[in-house]
Amino acid sequence: MKTVTYIIFIAWICVFVSGCCHTQRMATNPIMVALFDFEGHQAAHWVRSNYCEIITNSGESIFGKASLRLSTTKANEKWLDLFVTHTNGVSMQGGKRYEISFKYASCELKGSDSFFYMLARSEQAQGPDKGWLPWRECPKPISTHKMNIVLPTGVNDYRIHFGINGTASVVLDDISIKQLPGIDLQAEGTTIPSPNYEPYGIGTHFLRLPSWGEPGFTDEQVRQSIRNLAKAGIQWIRVGAHWNQIEPFRGKNKQKVIDRLDLIIELALQEKIKVYLQLGAPPSWASEAPGEKDSWAYSPTTAVDWRAHVSMMANRYGDRINYWEIYNEIDWIFWKSDLKKYAKFLKTAYIELKKVNPENRVILGGLAFDGIHVWRLRPGAEEHALQKLYNNGIANYFDIFAMHPYSGDPEFSTVESIDKINCAYEIMLKNGDGDKQIWLTEIGMDTKGSDPAQLKDQAKILRNTYTQLIKHPKVDKIFWYTFPNYTGHNYGIVNSNFSLRPAFREYERINKEKRRVVVDDYCPMAQAKNAVIRCQVSDKSPL
Repeated sequence: MKTVTYIIFIAWICVFVSGCCHTQRMATNPIMVALFDFEGHQAAHWVRSNYCEIITNSGESIFGKASLRLSTTKANEKWLDLFVTHTNGVSMQGGKRYEISFKYASCELKGSDSFFYMLARSEQAQGPDKGWLPWRECPKPISTHKMNIVLPTGVNDYRIHFGINGTASVVLDDISIKQLPGIDLQAEGTTIPSPNYEPYGIGTHFLRLPSWGEPGFTDEQVRQSIRNLAKAGIQWIRVGAHWNQIEPFRGKNKQKVIDRLDLIIELALQEKIKVYLQLGAPPSWASEAPGEKDSWAYSPTTAVDWRAHVSMMANRYGDRINYWEIYNEIDWIFWKSDLKKYAKFLKTAYIELKKVNPENRVILGGLAFDGIHVWRLRPGAEEHALQKLYNNGIANYFDIFAMHPYSGDPEFSTVESIDKINCAYEIMLKNGDGDKQIWLTEIGMDTKGSDPAQLKDQAKILRNTYTQLIKHPKVDKIFWYTFPNYTGHNYGIVNSNFSLRPAFREYERINKEKRRVVVDDYCPMAQAKNAVIRCQVSDKSPL
């Protein structure tokens, strides 16, 4: 009887805690808007008949009795939309959030420029394209792609397009459009214990010296910048300490770069700002592609030199730095060797950093997207990158997962970023990494210049990031990108002449919370794990 009572007590606590966490839960479930399984030849779509056919041969269809084949193998076409949903019969409403998913197989591509794509487009061009998804790979006999989109408020004429660029063929099935529950961004959330809560960070390029053929930053500009960062309440900075800058010639560190790095760390710590260093970018003498202009984007030829560099950095800064990110956007153009080589690169750094100090924490090189999709297909861009990395054994060689869930949409930036984070977290869970923290080591908005409307939007996205997105239950730190602007980039919260932008003033005004608040509904997958943790009862139960 006592055992039964104890179980009931635990269950009651779980229900009570869960209820407290979800007083503002959105109660609706996903609603199926349309499912194209091609079994009944639905009429709510249009196909380009010369390039599409519904196949019913059991040896060709990939799911059920019928599938849709798209093919341009008899003609090299550019940007050819082949399957398009009708707005008549497929109702997608502005301001709503949707999940688009589909099965695909039997991919055939001719030429490196050929690929498949999906997107949501306004029929009357009343809003921007959403959910752009290019792909080339079929990693399984039958694969599934899934992407969430949020449509602009008031625009109700979006259609889903599938097409081919170049010469290729693919078989599609079960094209599904679901309306997802809304996310309550005003939810108060739940306060949870979180020692040393310091989520307010920013990326910097202070290691750029004027002698590098561009303006760079002087020592005095670095001093003033770090004072401004402290004034804005920023608690962490990300510093790219790239190997090719530090050791341009084998065994010869560039003293000017070392001096600048020493200065950055010293000034930041004086202002009580913590620093973490981003390591990577092999110099040409160590790169497996020494003749390439971007030789820094390739793996080193051997682990020996890389190990020596990591050891030098860890020993030199180990009394002040305990967090190390191993390179950057490894699923994008910053890493052009294969991901198997990055896994070795990461493992070497992890082992060396832990050898110097077991308390060192290793951050996976921040992913440019969500670990599955890519923005553009180009050399160095990898689809399904996160799973490929896990397949190469990275799970035990990093402590913190990092990603860059950018969204340039001032209306729905938080929701779009949440969906990207959850997409990556789902893969982490699948690979047993659900307990690791997630750091957003880059997020921001390119203003494309100094247009007042764009500057206002940038400030709005920054405020949403640090008042709404910060409540995601898995996100531990957020580093805005960047401070300051530099040649060709307009992501900064100050201009290249160090004049303050509206986004800086916004960062300064934001109340820097000293306690961690989470909204479980932002990440239902994490919510289940948190519920277990919160419902643990002490052995000294009153029962």
